[in-house]
Amino acid sequence: MKTMMQGFYWNCMRNLETSWYQLMNNRIPELKQAGIDMIWCPPPSLGMDKRGMGYDIKEHYNLNSAFGSQEELKELINKMKEYEIMPVVDTVMAHMIGGFKEYNPYYEDIKYKRAYSYTNFPEPEFPKNYQHFCRQCGDCEKMESDFGEKICHYADNAYMKEELINWGHWLRNEIGFVGFRLDYVKDIKDKFIKEWTSSVESKFVVGEYWSGNKEVLQQWVNNTNTKAFNFPLFYALKDMCNNPQNFDMRQLQEYQLPQTVSFVDNHDTDRDEPIIYDKKLAYAYILLFTKETCIFWKDYYNYKLQDDINELLKVRKQLEKPLEVEYADQDLLVGRGLGVKVYINKSKTQKQYQNKLIESRDYEVNRKKRHLFLTQEYAN
Repeated sequence: MKTMMQGFYWNCMRNLETSWYQLMNNRIPELKQAGIDMIWCPPPSLGMDKRGMGYDIKEHYNLNSAFGSQEELKELINKMKEYEIMPVVDTVMAHMIGGFKEYNPYYEDIKYKRAYSYTNFPEPEFPKNYQHFCRQCGDCEKMESDFGEKICHYADNAYMKEELINWGHWLRNEIGFVGFRLDYVKDIKDKFIKEWTSSVESKFVVGEYWSGNKEVLQQWVNNTNTKAFNFPLFYALKDMCNNPQNFDMRQLQEYQLPQTVSFVDNHDTDRDEPIIYDKKLAYAYILLFTKETCIFWKDYYNYKLQDDINELLKVRKQLEKPLEVEYADQDLLVGRGLGVKVYINKSKTQKQYQNKLIESRDYEVNRKKRHLFLTQEYAN
């Protein structure tokens, strides 16, 4: 029952009196007390936009970014470890952007009508050129997007694969990260993900495979032997909260996918397709019914869900495993575990279950302390 906090949101570092790393550092004690086991930190490497979020990665070994300095980052990581919180790094390995212009023989054709590309990255520790990016090399899968220059991990005697493995080891051994979040793995070969994850030997690796298709997501997990964020469950929770009249609560059980990490919103979905209404219902589900889960910083602090989430975390800490579904219908979900019974009602009206009234668009948690005798309602 691990609980991660995504420790940033889009443009979180703008208009601060201090650095974002320092702000995070100050919050570590209260997050530990709340029950956070891991914190997912933003991409630490410098991007093309020095004020940006780091997904436009330009210099792998330059960790002085818009979030703060490398020294501040290491202080933050040390603080997490002091409080026994796992630091997780957001790792961008599908693309790069912002290189210098150079001659590129792969572009000498009618389609591109030019013979150059912006693929010269002269970073001393990890130089790259046109040989290390995909376009016309003939051995890469179709790109999912045209953002930046797509990395070719196996060209030039697998130069990029080996150097990205070295970078992963450096982030662990020199900087201090323990876990990894892999960005945009849809644009990376499964073979590379499996080899990189195995080589880095991290205790925790989760990939962002953005797909609402549970069969596709599960296939990626099987192919790579890597955890994935549970996007199919996210879309189900979004329907539950935003379009409750068209959602059946019995569907939630279909999205309990193995080797996945549940979440309610993240930095991308919050901008593009957020859960808008009664988000606390979604948090009640992921915190009490799923094994590994991620809380969004902006929900916790900015959207004022801290009190609800903290109460749910108290219950989660009591549980040895996720709740089992005792009852579900169109509007109501009832879960039970040792000493705990939970009711989630997405309907606009009150619902009754076994003489228990649950308010509309709300959840309720009934707890018994473990050292007390369990009544028949909580037994078994």
